[in-house]
Amino acid sequence: MEFKEELRKYKNEIEEELEKYIRKDACPERVLNESIEYSLMAGGKRLRPILILATYKLFKQDIEKCMPFAIAIEMVHNFSLIHDDLPGIDNDDFRHGKLTNHKKYNEATAILAGDALLNQAYIVISKAMLKTENKYELELKIKAFNEFSIAVDRMIA
Repeated sequence: MEFKEELRKYKNEIEEELEKYIRKDACPERVLNESIEYSLMAGGKRLRPILILATYKLFKQDIEKCMPFAIAIEMVHNFSLIHDDLPGIDNDDFRHGKLTNHKKYNEATAILAGDALLNQAYIVISKAMLKTENKYELELKIKAFNEFSIAVDRMIA
């Protein structure tokens, strides 16, 4: 398969998976859910999750086991973009050719949407860990979760 075709395939898989995780009914606040979806599904290259899936595929065939980590990375990335665009940081008006979250909704909603994406990333990974029955595989996932948490902490600080 050609490189660009492979990227497109991964991107489509990631976007399909992201759709599953959008909190349609999890939050009674409709506007917050719209705000989350607006940023999460706004497009972009999805390189971070693609790199995770492609790297995993070098060692294993079934990328479904690492999909939650790929999705979580994309959620954290979008959290950081939403917060970086806020007036108190970069004060950007556009991202991917669309209004930034705080311009489309408002600053408070954008902050909550970013926070929700960060929390949802941890939920996605922890649910995947709870489904793991093999002790060795669980240990690997716990180590990956720890590295993920350290990376998020360093990104924020």
